[in-house]
Amino acid sequence: MAKARISKKQLNEVVRKLPTPLREHSRRTKLLANFLLERLQLDDRFLDGGYDAKKIADAVYFHDIGKSVIPRDNYYIKYCKTVAKRESYYSHVEEGLKIAQKDVEEFLVAFKAHDFETYLLQAIGEHHERLDGSGFPFGKKGKDISLTGRIAAIADAFDNAMFVGNSHRVSFDDAVEEFKSQVEGKLDGELAALLLSDLEALRGFVDFIDEKQVNRRKRDKYGVLVWYKPIMDIRENTMRALATELYINDPYYGVVRQDVFLPASLRTGSIVQVEKIALRKVCYCLKRLLKRKAEVPPVSFVLSVQQFERKGFFKELEKILSTYGIPASQFCFGVREEEVAGSEVDLAAMFQTLRTMGAQVAVHDFGGSSSIMTTLETLSLNKVFLPEGNAAKTVESPNTYSVVSGIVKIANNLHIDAVMEGVKTREIEATAMRMGLKYAVGGLYGEDITESGLYRFLAEQGGAS
Repeated sequence: MAKARISKKQLNEVVRKLPTPLREHSRRTKLLANFLLERLQLDDRFLDGGYDAKKIADAVYFHDIGKSVIPRDNYYIKYCKTVAKRESYYSHVEEGLKIAQKDVEEFLVAFKAHDFETYLLQAIGEHHERLDGSGFPFGKKGKDISLTGRIAAIADAFDNAMFVGNSHRVSFDDAVEEFKSQVEGKLDGELAALLLSDLEALRGFVDFIDEKQVNRRKRDKYGVLVWYKPIMDIRENTMRALATELYINDPYYGVVRQDVFLPASLRTGSIVQVEKIALRKVCYCLKRLLKRKAEVPPVSFVLSVQQFERKGFFKELEKILSTYGIPASQFCFGVREEEVAGSEVDLAAMFQTLRTMGAQVAVHDFGGSSSIMTTLETLSLNKVFLPEGNAAKTVESPNTYSVVSGIVKIANNLHIDAVMEGVKTREIEATAMRMGLKYAVGGLYGEDITESGLYRFLAEQGGAS
């Protein structure tokens, strides 16, 4: 029984899940294929063959969708130093064919119809094939490789020569020389010559592509992204607040969560700038939501202790909030327990200043093992966030259950809201409720929400109660 055809909408969903560098690579290869096809369409053989240039270019855009299911460490062959990693990299072609809902064996049957499905499978399945048979995964040779496959290979190779690791540009002349070194005996020489037939036009086209993507990165505020997770009252199943999660667009790994980039950014001091950019993005998002009359619950935002060590921090914070017209009461500002433990900052004074501004205060990743436990009442906290790793352990380990249960009891007695991160199953939720926990955040209540989806999410939830 034939499998249902995959739609372009579904394909685009796959591409959107790829890291930013791979999405940009996909866009560039499509544009390069278009550049080549504009010149190829004048060729009699192209016209006589009944090819559709638009469908071919659209298909080239999806050539790397198979990378969506392999580990990020294996995206680029030059970083794959072991046999296992190289095998994983090679598999992205066959994985792409599976995503396109075709068995690999079916792909090997000759296609004749010039519909989009044909072009799609050829772009995915043949962009690493080489004329001398040295390519993968099928080792096709010469004209056994379709025109679409040869165009995809040309566009892919030129972009890889132009961008090192698909992240930063090399000089145009160096890229051309690198590309030429890959052509002989491996890529279609006629297509390569056509691509390079007007170097000044190609240079201008490459500059145009790069300028568009540089501008896109600038609009993205240096790659800092903010996503949100709902903090739920698990007894009433209602949303009480939103927790922020920071991501950055790493040039190699793509979109990376803060728990990955945080250690390095704390050591280098870059976390101060990242948090300021992120806070402005949150305020801009809140301004738009409030303008649309959305009922927005308080937003929890984590700050590094390095922020409090700066003399002008509170004035900067007030300026950012006033610029966007956001009251401090819209925020619950927090710090991580492990940072506080090794700092000389007067946390009680810092929190008092934030409360005076109207904000709530919290401690995140609260494990109860530091001196903060004995000063909880003095700090006058509004919330403590329990580490994500504790959630599953409370089900599996009696010791963890006992420790977390004790923290929750102390917090409740002091009228501090304890919030458990990582509540991803009903079993964990039930365990949390037995402890007397009221609030939780995790996969059970929905994955991270992007800014673009936040208004829709709030509308579906009916706002905060």
